[in-house]
Amino acid sequence: MKQTTSRGFTLIDLMVAAVIIIIMFSYVLANFRTAQFSGEIDVSNKRLVNLFKVARNYSLGGQLLANQSFPDGGYGVYLNLNSPSTAQMYAALDQSANGFSDGELIPAQTLNFKDITLIDLCGAVTDEITTLPCQSGWEDAGNYLEVIFDETGGAVANYDAGSDFKHIGGVIKSSRTNQQAFFMVSLLSGGVTGNLYDRRD
Repeated sequence: MKQTTSRGFTLIDLMVAAVIIIIMFSYVLANFRTAQFSGEIDVSNKRLVNLFKVARNYSLGGQLLANQSFPDGGYGVYLNLNSPSTAQMYAALDQSANGFSDGELIPAQTLNFKDITLIDLCGAVTDEITTLPCQSGWEDAGNYLEVIFDETGGAVANYDAGSDFKHIGGVIKSSRTNQQAFFMVSLLSGGVTGNLYDRRD
């Protein structure tokens, strides 16, 4: 009986190993990109929630404008469904709280999102919240939303429209992953929160 000695891998062995490595690498790369894209919605929502907190803290802390005066109306955040990738902070310059249209924009606090859009704005008139923003129990807030924080810690929303909202919220969506996130502001306490929705549309 003749014995053959093995001298290493054959060409077929090397090709099979290369194909397996390529398949594994493409799977890892695809999962990495998906994880990266899904992280974008979370980061964007945290930036948006933080913008509300900055406006609240500017009002509570008495942050002065460049002319060394405090805006009589406090500081606010303006969102508009017609500009769904932008959130702007402004100083409400008078007590009548005419808001964004009569306010002074704070350019350093303007957010521009890439591949993230604002898709819904809503408000709740009840003291207690039992559902996430823009679901059952919430009312449509219209095309725009402005929240103005005053120096006492209170807040008003869409002042010129005379809204009775006690809580306001909204939903943002990633155009890459279809993931959604919500934000919510209590006009009773000034508390701000946000998180990812656990669904995809």
